[in-house]
Amino acid sequence: MTGILAEVLTLVGRETSRIVLHATCIVCGIDLPWSRRVRSCCLECWTSIETLDEGRCLKLFICIGCRSRRSPLRWLDAWGPYHGTLERVLHAFKFEGHDFLSRPLAELLARRWQERRESGAYVIVPVPMHPKGLRERGYNQSARLASDLGGLLDLPVKARALSKVRPTRTQSTLPRKDRRNNVQGAFAASSSLEGVSVLLVDDICTTGETIRACARSLRRVGADDVVSLVVARA
Repeated sequence: MTGILAEVLTLVGRETSRIVLHATCIVCGIDLPWSRRVRSCCLECWTSIETLDEGRCLKLFICIGCRSRRSPLRWLDAWGPYHGTLERVLHAFKFEGHDFLSRPLAELLARRWQERRESGAYVIVPVPMHPKGLRERGYNQSARLASDLGGLLDLPVKARALSKVRPTRTQSTLPRKDRRNNVQGAFAASSSLEGVSVLLVDDICTTGETIRACARSLRRVGADDVVSLVVARA
C-alpha cells in the first residue's frame, strides 16, 4: 500500500510541476503555456501530425510481402508515417522519459480502431521488452499505450501474456535482411491466450519483423485472431 501511495504522490508531483514550471514544445521549441499544450507538444505541432491514408494494410488484396510468406497477422494498421512531428514525438515518448504522451497517442490508436469497426471480444497485448531493457529505460512505452488504449476502448489488457525471453539487438541498427533472424524465438506467449482474439499494440513499425515475431508466438499458443495497431509506420 505504501508503494502504491508513493507512486501516486510521485505522479501528482510530476504532473503539477509540468503545469507550474516553464516548458517548451519538444517539436518546434516555442514556449509552451498550459493552454497550448498537448502534454509536452504545442497544439499547433500536434495538429500537424500526418495521418496514413495511402499504403494502409486493409487486407483488400494480398500484397507481395504477405504473398511471399504467410503473415501471422490478419492486418496491421498505423495512425501515421514515421517522420516529421510524429517521429519527434515518438522519440521523446520512447527515449526521453515523456511517458505521459501515452494518453494522447493512445487516443489516436482508439480512433483508428473505431474506424475499422471490428466486432468481437479482443484482448489488448503490448509488444514486450526484455527485463534488461526495461530496467534501463524504466518503462515499456508499448505497455503504457496498451493500458491507456484499454481504458479508452473498454477492452481488457494482458500486459504479461507475452514476454521477451531473450535480449536482441536494436532492429533499427540492422540491415533489413538480418532483422527476422534477430527476433526469431525472442518472444513467448501464455497459453491463456488460446482461443482469444488479440490486438497487438506497439509504438513504431519499420519492417514489421518484431510484430510478426510476436504474432507467431501468439498463433503458436492458439490465439484465434491477431491484429495490430501501431502509432507510426516507417
